[in-house]
Amino acid sequence: EYHPGLSLEAWVGKRGTARVSVKSVVKPRAATAEEVAADLSLKDEPELREKLGIQIGRENARRERERMAFAVLEKIAEMRPIELSERMVTEETEASLARRIEQMKQAGATEDQAGQAADQHRAEVRQSAERRLKHWFIVRKVAQQEKVRVSDSELEGALRALALRQNVEMGELRRWFKEQGKLDQLRADLMEEKVRMHLVSLVERRPEPAPLR
Repeated sequence: EYHPGLSLEAWVGKRGTARVSVKSVVKPRAATAEEVAADLSLKDEPELREKLGIQIGRENARRERERMAFAVLEKIAEMRPIELSERMVTEETEASLARRIEQMKQAGATEDQAGQAADQHRAEVRQSAERRLKHWFIVRKVAQQEKVRVSDSELEGALRALALRQNVEMGELRRWFKEQGKLDQLRADLMEEKVRMHLVSLVERRPEPAPLR
């Protein structure tokens, strides 16, 4: 079938030989700081370093808040043990293992290889699944007691930020979330994040114990 852009319609369906002449080979190299700054529409290298420093600082602060939130949830789980049914833990474990197997298959492993590798980490995956479920119940309980809610404006803000990061239209992204039935999951994720940050803020506001005399 002839497509516009081909040189000659008579070539369609026939064998041919292509000759390629390599005139030069360009060795890849890392971009310089000045080039990166220019690509990001920044004035110069010092401004680039300043922006990177701010970004690294924010990322470090975010990771520290996540670490603190995890520690608080672990402490609550230790103080108020949650009894989980065997069925619930098993289902969560099997779901996690299935995701691992699928990821390994996408990376090139065979079904048998992925299954054997997943089985080797079954105990570890089960422990993580149990911890994840406990944290899930604690977060929902805290949200209920502290009346943590996600407003429509907060949901819109999250969609707007996500659209900017993925470079897509806000309306298009919102339609996708609705069609896939994922708006409630996004709201739940935002609520969990708010609860985690609420717990961190409680810890940060807690006064230090007075030194012993």
